[in-house]
Amino acid sequence: MLTQDDAVALAKQHVFRLDPDFVVYAEPIVSGDFGWVFGYESNEFLRTENSGDMLAGNAPLLVERQTGAIHTLGTASPVEFYVENYLRTGDPHSSDCD
Repeated sequence: MLTQDDAVALAKQHVFRLDPDFVVYAEPIVSGDFGWVFGYESNEFLRTENSGDMLAGNAPLLVERQTGAIHTLGTASPVEFYVENYLRTGDPHSSDCD
């Protein structure tokens, strides 16, 4: 079972592969028995606070507590929507509407 520090490290590795300039926020957006959801941003935006340097479409990452698997959530709905789908079906993007 992962700790939050383990999950942050996994999320950092994941976003580094996307772009070495991306920075993961250490505090989760949401956490629970399932794991953690982390956001990330460009280092340039964090340095300059210039809105032109902000990332667009950077969907949060869900890191599973048990396995360390990473799921990219979406941006069209609130984070809670994707977490609820994940908890119900194992897939944050499930369209299963029981």
